[in-house]
Amino acid sequence: MMTEAAASHWQKITRSDDRATRIASAASRVIARRAAAGVVSEAPRWTDDGELWVCDDPAIGVWLMPNGARTTLVDIDCESTDPARLLSALSDLLDQYDGPRILEFSEYTGDAVAAALAEASGAQRTATKMQIDVRRVPEAVGIALRPMSAAGFTEYQSSARREFAADWLASGLADDLDDALRVADQQLAGLLPDGLRTAGNLLFTVHDEHDERVGILWLHTDDVRAFIYDIEMDASARGRGYGTQTLRAAAAEARAAGLDILALNVFGSNDAARRLYSREGYRTTEIRWSATLPVEPSRTFEIERKYDVDVDTPVPVWESIPGVSSVTAGELRVLDARYLDTADAALSKAGVAVRRRTGGPDAGWHIKGPREGDGRLELGWPLGTGEQIPDAVAGALVRWTTDPLTPLARIENDRTAYLLTGEGGVIAEFVDDHVRATDLREGVQREWREWEVELGPAAPTGDAERHDLFGAIETAVFAAGARTASTDSKLARALGF
Repeated sequence: MMTEAAASHWQKITRSDDRATRIASAASRVIARRAAAGVVSEAPRWTDDGELWVCDDPAIGVWLMPNGARTTLVDIDCESTDPARLLSALSDLLDQYDGPRILEFSEYTGDAVAAALAEASGAQRTATKMQIDVRRVPEAVGIALRPMSAAGFTEYQSSARREFAADWLASGLADDLDDALRVADQQLAGLLPDGLRTAGNLLFTVHDEHDERVGILWLHTDDVRAFIYDIEMDASARGRGYGTQTLRAAAAEARAAGLDILALNVFGSNDAARRLYSREGYRTTEIRWSATLPVEPSRTFEIERKYDVDVDTPVPVWESIPGVSSVTAGELRVLDARYLDTADAALSKAGVAVRRRTGGPDAGWHIKGPREGDGRLELGWPLGTGEQIPDAVAGALVRWTTDPLTPLARIENDRTAYLLTGEGGVIAEFVDDHVRATDLREGVQREWREWEVELGPAAPTGDAERHDLFGAIETAVFAAGARTASTDSKLARALGF
């Protein structure tokens, strides 16, 4: 039986003189990390807001700052880079801290503690800050920058508002579209209070060798560096090298202003932009992360039935299911799951499956436990930043194995999901799965179609009532042409069992 780790002992710093000393030390550490990463920018403006907490085991000090629906981890002072210990200690802290459990923090290049926290927490990258020494950038060819006109600026404001909002939403920095648009409006108003005449800001349209517009560039300058606030190529001009040349033209503007450094910010979801900037010689100085620290993994007890069907079998008619008053329209979910096991299949022998799955509302790491009566328990964790198994997942597996895990199977699934609802909510979820599976150890591929019905929170709990519900469901699925499944596990079928 697994036992829970003892909670970390945190103490809040309240004495004003102690707070002032610790804030000064924290600010010095952040400045040192920025310098070590090569960050060139104006000095941060520190305040004495927020909360300071210290822990004795493990020895950690943190500075937390409330930030709306999120909490900013301004500084973490810790020698340990053990991801599991860091995550456990901070989760314990947030149980005491009177603020949101969504934690935002910076990882400056070379900061092993922040990198370990990002890995352990399954953090989402929200932004990447990059910079380049403009003295090493070649001159632009084939394009020219023209000062943006008043009419062009009006058009740009409208499109920039939408683009900024979309970036904020995609990076998880806004809760919904209205929130993202509000933030975009505030950001644009704060950065360009005087429009095109705002000091320190240069807005251009980009033109090709025929003087046709191909994009825009917004460059900000201060005393120490230039910063690209926005660079965008028109849809018809993309993929033709204009983005690269516009970056080089921005570097020339920085040189003309007497500045050596050109920096920019890439929203977390824009992998293509990061690759482009890296190819041009930009290097990463800071990554912004956002992580929701759960108290424990999600737990779902699945009670379900599976059925084999032919490719052209129509979906069932649900009118006769007791308690079902409506069925939602089908929702397409493109799922991609990678299953792992030990070399001697210790997990499979124990009736356990571990996977990392993308797509769908429950994307993440999952452990499906052994069957218990009519169902099985599933534990879930966030996807994380890579495909390496998170420490929290590995820790939950120790009751079955501590041996290394290697790829076992890949299961891709085009799923259409329907909710069968009644007066009390969702009675069951019906999914129509078109499966493509690869046995990664044998190199064998298999394809099939199956249906799955899983009871929902409004399903009956009594054995007799549940039996009657499944009886009605099976009458409908068999009438549509389904058959009892040859196995109750996609993984078993993927492996040829």
